[in-house]
Amino acid sequence: GYYFRIFQDRVNYLIEPDDVQHMLQTNWKNYIQGPLRNAVFEDFLGKGIFNIDGALWFEQRKTSSKLFSVA
Repeated sequence: GYYFRIFQDRVNYLIEPDDVQHMLQTNWKNYIQGPLRNAVFEDFLGKGIFNIDGALWFEQRKTSSKLFSVA
């Protein structure tokens, strides 16, 4: 993966499956959107999975992950 900065924010792009798993499953608490990003994108993204942090993000991730599971 790689990253770049937009103003004070660091933007990460991940391409390796292990990195994606680390960020979204194993260590998700360390990767936050941040209040500035939330404020900037709220009109466009609302308070959905792509624009929230913490427990709300985790709950929405759990719910949406069921859509991608093979039963």
